[in-house]
Amino acid sequence: MTISPTASRSVSPVRESVPSQAGGSTPGIARQPGGQPIDAALASLPRPDVRPTPQGSLPQRQPFPFTRLPLELKHEVLGHLDAVSLAQAAASSPEVRTTATSHPAYEMTIRSGKLMKRLAAGLARPDFAPDAATLDELRLCSPFLEPEQVSTIVRSAVTATMYGHNRAGLLGAVLRGRSTEEAEAAAKEVDQVTTSATRGLPEEAADKEARSNVLMQALGSLGDAPYGVYEPFLHRLGTAGTYICKVPPQFTGSLSRMPQRARDEFCRIALSTDLSTVAHTYQDANAQQMFFALKFVSTPEQEAVFDKVKSVYDSTPSRQRMMAIQYMPGAASRDPVFEGIDSATREKWKGLFAS
Repeated sequence: MTISPTASRSVSPVRESVPSQAGGSTPGIARQPGGQPIDAALASLPRPDVRPTPQGSLPQRQPFPFTRLPLELKHEVLGHLDAVSLAQAAASSPEVRTTATSHPAYEMTIRSGKLMKRLAAGLARPDFAPDAATLDELRLCSPFLEPEQVSTIVRSAVTATMYGHNRAGLLGAVLRGRSTEEAEAAAKEVDQVTTSATRGLPEEAADKEARSNVLMQALGSLGDAPYGVYEPFLHRLGTAGTYICKVPPQFTGSLSRMPQRARDEFCRIALSTDLSTVAHTYQDANAQQMFFALKFVSTPEQEAVFDKVKSVYDSTPSRQRMMAIQYMPGAASRDPVFEGIDSATREKWKGLFAS
């Protein structure tokens, strides 16, 4: 068999031995077959990152390719970096820092990174419950978070600690600037919520109440998110078999931040919910809360609130006196409940409880 002289074969470099002062020999300069020293061979290789320079001057490195891009492309590249990577890029050179800080999202990306650092420390404690300032900051930073960061917060929000679902408010806040698809994925996480604190209720009823409370906190903290982000949660809230809509007290502020379409749909769901199976709850409990938010819903929903309250009032004479006490403070013309409400509607409410 003949072997071609050009066949691929490993050939070890020849290393010359140089006599040592002790009489032995020490390894010398490695040479390629043919006699050329390897160091000389390496020195002869081209160096693409060094520009030819006039004799006697120091070599200059070629600019980093990023710095040669148009500003629009630089911003496009930087827009894909998270807060940590963006800060590292800005620290790499004055030129890159100038480009990074001129990016429209630079400030909010760095701000979101700082928020995540604070949240990570808080979520490590089971007693951590976000305050209003934290939720406001999270709503602002929501569009600038990485998808995995959103997922981490969603999981923390729906997971009960020894203190219950004390982080559920994070759920709505983190979704404020996200997509409908991400809201749907988060709503599916809420579908899996269970509780070990049954408080004497059947297990299924306790789980349903826990899920509903988490969902209501999410709706309360979504703020001015687009309707598409509200939609998966509102759809579930109207599903009687899995959730129950019991409007918590002082929900007016949360309702006022919703888009109009979400407010009206929430009102319709609240009024249509049968509260007869909820312990220690009057049938008009939702209608009463919607009465206090009357100026935030559209005219058809205002009429529906009145009709619901009137039907309960007419059918339960034993509660008429109590209902008049509960509602009448809001029936005065100077009361904020009736700001922006026409005088005919206001008089209609006053007439109901004056009878």
